[in-house]
Amino acid sequence: MDKSACIFRGRRDGVDIESLPLRRPVRGCSRNLSIGRIGAMKLHGLGVCFAAAIALTSQTAGAQVIRGCPAGQAIQGIDFSRHALICVPISAAVDLPGEAAARSAADAALQTNINTEAASRSGMDATLLDAISAETAARKTADEELPDRLDVTILKGSYAFSGATTCLNSSKGFVDPGNADPEKRNFSPLLEPIGPGVLPTVVAASSQSVQGVRTFDGNGRGNVSGIVHNINYPPLLYFLDSPSLTPFNNAGTANTSTLRGTFSYEVTPEGMLIITDDPSDGEVTTGNPSILHWKVSARNVPKTSAKLAKDLKTISTTHADMGMEILVVTSPDGATVRTNPRICHRERMLLKLKG
Repeated sequence: MDKSACIFRGRRDGVDIESLPLRRPVRGCSRNLSIGRIGAMKLHGLGVCFAAAIALTSQTAGAQVIRGCPAGQAIQGIDFSRHALICVPISAAVDLPGEAAARSAADAALQTNINTEAASRSGMDATLLDAISAETAARKTADEELPDRLDVTILKGSYAFSGATTCLNSSKGFVDPGNADPEKRNFSPLLEPIGPGVLPTVVAASSQSVQGVRTFDGNGRGNVSGIVHNINYPPLLYFLDSPSLTPFNNAGTANTSTLRGTFSYEVTPEGMLIITDDPSDGEVTTGNPSILHWKVSARNVPKTSAKLAKDLKTISTTHADMGMEILVVTSPDGATVRTNPRICHRERMLLKLKG
């Protein structure tokens, strides 16, 4: 215990002497010490301080001074207890020029690969275009070869067909539908003035949807069969120079009928197909019970025509000219019920059947 750090009290010549307090008091010190003991304690304190100084000098002289870290290491901190530096290894310096050169070489190699692939694809595209051009030329040549063998023999086999028909019906016919001069033909319904015993002209529209099969024999002949869906719109009665009269009790009809017939055909040097239908033979199958099994026949049907293509798989026909035809209706006992003049427009799409 360092007794010099206490507060000392004593007497000298009958007077109390109190020493000044040191930096800090030390536990265990007596409050009343004699002068003799004070002197001894001072000498003892000086000895302790002197010994501490010698020990500190000895430790400083024995410590090794480290001024830096070895090559390849850097200072991270200082260990004061050991009087040593804390060193850590450092990574080798990056070769930036070398890495830049390597990356540039890799980019160049990639660009070369891209250019090579682009050139390869361009070559394949050119090959494909050449093939398409060759096929186009071959098809054009085949189309141009069609006129070399244009006759009825190129059409042989069956074609499924469908289409629509629209007709304008006039009970008294039309003004002049068969004039040899096309500019003088008149397809207007024939009307007569009102007078004793003069019946009005019955005018009505009708439409049909047709499906069937048309077969060509390769020698200019063929046959046709199918089913017809008929709609007859309500008729109107007309006299010349007078408005239409009140319709009679015919509010219109709808029915289905069969279609059977034969035809002839020809193929022109220009590649046109011309079909001439013979009078057809059909029968009412559904509709008004009062007309079931009545016979219907279309006569003088205008010719239909089509422009042939090379493959002959699809043929689209329509009337080459407009003209008046006659629909004849016959009862089951063979009596002619009526004849109905009409002008019709027909369109048919024929599709070649296999076999």
